[in-house]
Parts: sequence; C-alpha cells; structure tokens
Amino acid sequence: MNLCIDIGNSRIKAGFFEETKLIDSVYSDEHLNHELVSEWASKYNIKQIIISNVRNLNQMEIDKISSDHDVSVADRFMPTPFKISYSTPDTLGIDRILGAAGAQSLFPDSNTLTIDAGTCITYDIVYNGAFVGGAISPGLQMRLNAMHQLTDKLPLLQLSQPPVTFGSSTASSMQMGAERGAIHEFNGFISQFLAEFPKLKVILTGGDSTFFERHVENATFTAPNLVLHGLNWTLLEMKRKK
Repeated sequence: MNLCIDIGNSRIKAGFFEETKLIDSVYSDEHLNHELVSEWASKYNIKQIIISNVRNLNQMEIDKISSDHDVSVADRFMPTPFKISYSTPDTLGIDRILGAAGAQSLFPDSNTLTIDAGTCITYDIVYNGAFVGGAISPGLQMRLNAMHQLTDKLPLLQLSQPPVTFGSSTASSMQMGAERGAIHEFNGFISQFLAEFPKLKVILTGGDSTFFERHVENATFTAPNLVLHGLNWTLLEMKRKK
C-alpha cells in the first residue's frame, strides 16, 4: 500500500493506494505532522509515502516523518507521463503537474484538459504528449474575498447555497458575479481550448468541482482525487526506475 498526501492551500488530502487502485481517502485541516502521518500509515500496511505541497513545509517535520517512514517529496524533477513544454517550467506549480499526471493515469495517451477548481482555478492542457499550459484564475471564494478586501463597503460573503440566479441586492449581486461569472469563464475557456486543441478530454477536479459539474458544458469526467492519482503514478514510476 502507498500513502499519497496532497497539501493544498486550504486543507490536506490523503489517499491510500493498492498499486493503481484508490482504496480510501481522508481529509484534514491540521498542519502536516509526524503524529498525523503515523495515524494514517497505521491504518493500512503502508510501504511508501509521497507528499505534494503548495505551502511552506517545515523541513524538521518532514525529517521526523522520514525517520519512521519511506518518504518522497514531489518536486519539479519527478517523473511525469509527458514532457514539459511550458515556457517557465521553474514556476510551474507541482499541483498543476500532478493534476495533469493524474488525468494521464486515468486516460493514457489521451489529450486532456484538467480543470482544478480549488482556491484558484487552473486549466492545464496535455496535448500530443506534452504539457503545454493553460490558464489560472481566482477561485469562487477568492472572488468574493477580493471584492470585500479591495473595496471599502462590499461585505465579506461565503458561497451561497443554492447558487444565486439573479442579483437583486448587493449581496446577491456579488454572489451572482462570482458564481455565474466563473461558470461563464469555465464554458468560455473550454470552448476556446476545444477549438484550439481538438479531441480534448475535459476533466474536473478540486473542492468546487461538484458546483461546476452541474453547470459546465462538455465536461467528460469528474475526478475529485486527481492529484492523488498523479502522486501515486509518480511514486510507482519512481519505484519502477530504482
């Protein structure tokens, strides 16, 4: 069994894999620490652990975890199922690479558009075996936060449930702009990318993927654990090359 840990901007997600099969997944709002990893590792007969991180990791904590477990940390030198044809590879986020790798692990030899709807929304294209790029835009909650933080009078709001369909007040107008604006962005980018890169499989992932799934056209597949699949592919490939 492999333990794959994805440390995102908002929370930590862990997946337990038996070869390529995801057996279980858990979430945590804690910071990564030795006790938490040991708790997860004891749940199954864990052989190896791989960690992806978009925050600043405490190296002392990683060293402590590594003292008891076989740990790899994903970085830009890790193997990928595609070549990187990105003009600034040094700035390419590990989470974007792993999401695209997860898409390729589920759809081998396919052209893919991976849309990760999290703190930010990322659009990542793998075409003819190469990661070529895409787009990054603010996520749903970030849009609402920005309207409050960058103005004097607009309130701080959380996403509405159910989504707003028309803005009849300041609050609902902000909700409408954030939510429906993002939906129109989704559909616009998908249409543009499908025109530029024919036969893309469109794959949704991230914490807000279920929101967009109901409203987005041309989505092929929703995979909430896509980065975990990318991490597991990477770990298996690293083991194969040893």
